This record gives sequence, C-alpha cells and structure tokens, in this order.
Amino acid sequence: KDAIALFDAATLDTADRVRLAELHLAANDFPAAERRLRELLRERPKDLQVRLLLADVLIWTSQYGDALRVLADPRRD
Repeated sequence: KDAIALFDAATLDTADRVRLAELHLAANDFPAAERRLRELLRERPKDLQVRLLLADVLIWTSQYGDALRVLADPRRD
C-alpha cells in the first residue's frame, strides 16, 4: 500500500499506470485495479496489454460477460 501511495502522488506514464494497477492486484484490491485499467483503456483503446489485464481482472472477479466484451471490443484492432 505504501508503493501505491507513492504512485498516486506522482505524474505517471502509461507503463507506470499499468504497474499501479498491478500493485492493486497484488494487494487484492480488484475494484481499484479495474477502475485504473478501465480509465487507461478509455484513453488507449488499442493497448493490448491493458485490454488483456483488464479481462483477467474481470474473469478473476467472475465478470465473464464484461471480460468477453472487453476482448471483443472492435476498437482493439
């Protein structure tokens, strides 16, 4: 959680924002990870890494339909 606080106080590039979502996952804070990844995906709809990580989070939280929609979004091409 200390690492998350450090990230929150900084200006973050895309890679840092993905790491922040991964820190939320490591802390079992799936809602925060999902929020961060959805925000990033809105800004970068073609980012496959973000799309796959968000789909993983959705599967881990039993949101299977949402995971399929994320993976099938036509903006990913």
